[in-house]
Amino acid sequence: MGLNTTLAQRDWTDELVKRLQLLAQVFANALARKRADQAVQQSEALLEAGADLAGLGCYEVDFAEHRCFIDERFHEICGVPAGRQAGLRPVELWMEQIHPGDRQRVLEHRDKLHNGRIDRLSIEYRYLHPTQGEKWLHHLARVAARDATGHSVRSYGAVRDITAGASRGGAAQVLR
Repeated sequence: MGLNTTLAQRDWTDELVKRLQLLAQVFANALARKRADQAVQQSEALLEAGADLAGLGCYEVDFAEHRCFIDERFHEICGVPAGRQAGLRPVELWMEQIHPGDRQRVLEHRDKLHNGRIDRLSIEYRYLHPTQGEKWLHHLARVAARDATGHSVRSYGAVRDITAGASRGGAAQVLR
């Protein structure tokens, strides 16, 4: 930032210099914030494009806040109706719709993840979509934050419909 005058040379007081320095800092901070916001937007666009190309439905569950974020693809893959989107209701719907033959195995692995016995999960299972019938899902999950006792406070995950190429073996892979 530069200031000049064409009429006469003058001395600037220390107070005026301090004010101008403050003004320059405000502009510099605004510029840095704009650049940071642009970087976040680019990162989000890249992540969204990658999830879209991979056919992933993504979610975040915050057990401390009793809330769940699910993206549009997750809505489609799991058939979450509008009335089941608030709070932890999408998690409840997901658990209800796991095929009875796979439910115990899937929920045991989920419990291991949330109780701190494993850090990541990769599992395939049958899922009973509310309107589309039986599907095979590949589910990846990891814990983002734990409480002092080691229990999950926040977790992230992604599901993918693998019905067309499913192994039908119900494979589970625990990732450390």
